[in-house]
Amino acid sequence: MQITPLQVARMVAAIANGGTLFRPLLVSRVQSSGTNSVYTAQPAPSSTLGYSPVVFDTIRQAMCNVTLDSKGTARFVFEEWYRFQGNNGYNIVVCGKTGTAQTGDENTPPQAWFAAFAPQNDPEIAIVVIVENSCEGSEVAAPIVRRIVEDYYGMSHSEWPPLWQTGCSILGE
Repeated sequence: MQITPLQVARMVAAIANGGTLFRPLLVSRVQSSGTNSVYTAQPAPSSTLGYSPVVFDTIRQAMCNVTLDSKGTARFVFEEWYRFQGNNGYNIVVCGKTGTAQTGDENTPPQAWFAAFAPQNDPEIAIVVIVENSCEGSEVAAPIVRRIVEDYYGMSHSEWPPLWQTGCSILGE
């Protein structure tokens, strides 16, 4: 299967918003420094995914469980981060899906993926991170999403790299 990060970002945004696929925008607005904008892009839906609201609710909850549930594949990335950011007055839950794409033989590091949306209850951002020839999605890409969310919301930066980030479990490091 071949898919681009942009296609995954559109899919995640559609899951987060209940099924509307939007055309990607390359420019949000045009203006000169110190002037009013001369052009502001408006999101334009291109199609909708025809699934019931129950399906979207189930997928969103499963994505949130990736960072919240004790068995979630990215729980270890976000558990202490939620406490750290909560102590700083933030209550933003990141919902996502980890991915690890094999690219060669057993000695070739895989591609690390993490696709996410935030916040859980009123999504406004979709993020996709892929790091080629690195490690598992939860070990490499999810911490990068964490930092992107911190920057997007103006949050305090947590420990970087996270203290637990050493080696690559899939390669036995």
